[in-house]
Amino acid sequence: MSEWKLRVVSLLPAATDSVSALGMTSVLAARTHECDAPGTESVPVCTEPKLGPAAGGSAESAMSQAEVHMAISTLRASAAWQLAFLPPLPPPRVTSPAVSGSDSAAAGGAGAGGAGAGGAGGAGGSDSAPASPRASNPSFDLLLEWFLSPYRVDVSMLKRLRPDVILTQLQEEPEVLSKEDVQNVLSHVLGSRIRIVHLDPPSLVEAINDVRRIGTALGQSQHAESTVKDLMQRIQTVRGMCAGRPRKKVVCIQWLDPIFLAGAWVPDLVRLAGGVGSESSRMVQEGELQDLVRSADAVIFAVCGCDLPTSIATVKREAVQKWQMFRNGAAAAATGGAGGAGGGIATVATAAAHKQLPNLPAMAVVEAAKLFSRPGPSLVESLEVLAEILHPETQRFGHRHRCWSELGAPVVL
Repeated sequence: MSEWKLRVVSLLPAATDSVSALGMTSVLAARTHECDAPGTESVPVCTEPKLGPAAGGSAESAMSQAEVHMAISTLRASAAWQLAFLPPLPPPRVTSPAVSGSDSAAAGGAGAGGAGAGGAGGAGGSDSAPASPRASNPSFDLLLEWFLSPYRVDVSMLKRLRPDVILTQLQEEPEVLSKEDVQNVLSHVLGSRIRIVHLDPPSLVEAINDVRRIGTALGQSQHAESTVKDLMQRIQTVRGMCAGRPRKKVVCIQWLDPIFLAGAWVPDLVRLAGGVGSESSRMVQEGELQDLVRSADAVIFAVCGCDLPTSIATVKREAVQKWQMFRNGAAAAATGGAGGAGGGIATVATAAAHKQLPNLPAMAVVEAAKLFSRPGPSLVESLEVLAEILHPETQRFGHRHRCWSELGAPVVL
């Protein structure tokens, strides 16, 4: 009889980072196309972008911010319409705790009792093989393909892998499809109960706590506590270095068209790094943003899902060409004039760096794909980046030009 081995599928890069931090990459049976944690290079990929793959990256990379926003909105509307034509959803096969963001629910088989996949203690095994996947309704496969993760999932691969644990962020459609519905369909399609760890942290504290939840699901509770302790120590180090310094007014932008301010865990990071700013993610009009920029000490672009070179290119393309506020707003405020027809953000930032416009806010672009957009262990590195930007006179973590850059400055790849 072959030895039982835990099989984990990670449908979130942040979750894969946590698995790697716990030294458990050997249990990964599949990962997303964006997972890049050390030790996962050979793990099979089971997702693609919902807008479709494209040569050299994803379809999003060739689209403007407005086009991506419109495409995603259209996709969601189409998915909601298709849900109306689904056959009746299967009922839960066994009673289990509800899936939630605060509890790693969806027990893995009879007797798991929420203690973990296949047995007590989080990762206990069983000599019996999991039930075979059912011949499912194609509509149910389609539902899982689009709603099991923020990415498009290869359901046929999941059927072959038959994982014990899935780390993901379940998608839902208000009043039409709940997270519990997705869980029940998954159980029906794969023929067995699977432990789903739903990860959707609203804050830095919850993002760090998710490391514990993942550790519990993998039977590594003690190691997870040690990892969390190390992360919290790094957070306290940055907090102590920033304590007592003047609080900086920060505008952190996560999307350029329409304009969205960053929320969730980002306000926590800003506060810990000695800044004050928006407390939630929200869309703002250009007039309001002009006012925010005029009074800001720093404007930080953390473009959702983009790496540093792509973020810089996107900011220059979208903001320089389309946003007049930085010429007519920030530059005018700094010079006391009406602004000119100069080169936009890049020109203004360069001038500020040379102290030609000393009152302009500092303008920086950060690595969002691996840091600010990824609520896992890398958020601690994001905090260090903010400390370097807001307090350059004292903070030297070595992230400049690698994880963030002033507009117009070179990027170290």
